[in-house]
Amino acid sequence: MQTTIFETILNAPIQKVYEFHCDTNNLPLITPPWIKVSIVKLDLPLVQGSHIILDITRFGFTQQWEMEIEAMRPNEAVIDRAIRSPFKSFRHVHGFEKIDKNQTRMKDIVEFALPLAPLSNIALAFVKSDFARMFHFRHEKTARALGE
Repeated sequence: MQTTIFETILNAPIQKVYEFHCDTNNLPLITPPWIKVSIVKLDLPLVQGSHIILDITRFGFTQQWEMEIEAMRPNEAVIDRAIRSPFKSFRHVHGFEKIDKNQTRMKDIVEFALPLAPLSNIALAFVKSDFARMFHFRHEKTARALGE
């Protein structure tokens, strides 16, 4: 299992940051232009156990991801995990930590395993670099959307 962590300090109250991540309408706002995401199915409101099916197009290929909300912890975390994806396993923690009344530390923790390991380990550096690029974009767009 691999773990990558990306964090940013946002100039926004924790409740606003948490609510932003609970609103699926914000997904297109923070999706990088090199990735196309279409929501196929979405259980609303988002609660523990909600299912989400996404068509994700990268590098000219579309793959369907089936996700489940593992946990919703108000003003603390939204945790999703892939039931079906190109990864052997994939879990994403959107974590939030109050710094003060107007600042929040947002931390994305991605735990994943590539299929066909150890053969696929040659792709590990690329996958981690790709995640870093994507989360840098997402954190920047989140900051802008929240008024920075």
